[in-house]
Amino acid sequence: MSTLIDSRRIKTLIEKRLIDIKKTETDLIKYIGMSRGGYYNMFTLGDMKMSVLLKICEFLKMPVTTFLLPEPDEKKTLKEPSGSYRQALTNHLKRQFVIYFCFCQNFFGFLNLS
Repeated sequence: MSTLIDSRRIKTLIEKRLIDIKKTETDLIKYIGMSRGGYYNMFTLGDMKMSVLLKICEFLKMPVTTFLLPEPDEKKTLKEPSGSYRQALTNHLKRQFVIYFCFCQNFFGFLNLS
C-alpha cells in the first residue's frame, strides 16, 4: 500500500527547518506530545496522522502545504511542443485570432464609431 505522505521527505524538511529556527528534535517531540520512539516509528512506518502533522507545522511555523505538495521535478517540466502537436496548436491559435478579429470588427462596426 502506498502512502500519500512521503515520510522521508517530511523528515528532511523538518530537520532543515529545525536548524533554521535553532530548535532541536527534542523540543519538537515535547511540543507534539509524543515519545521519542513513537516519533521515530512514525517516520519509519510512514504512518503520520494529520493532527500530528498540523502540530509539527505549528511548531515549525510552516504551512502544511509545504509537506503535502510534491516537490517540482525537473524531469516533469513542460517542454516546447514539437511536430504535429506544434502545428495543431499553431492552427488552433490562428483560428482563435480570426474569431477574435471578426468579433472585434463586428462589434466596433456595430457601434459605428467613425
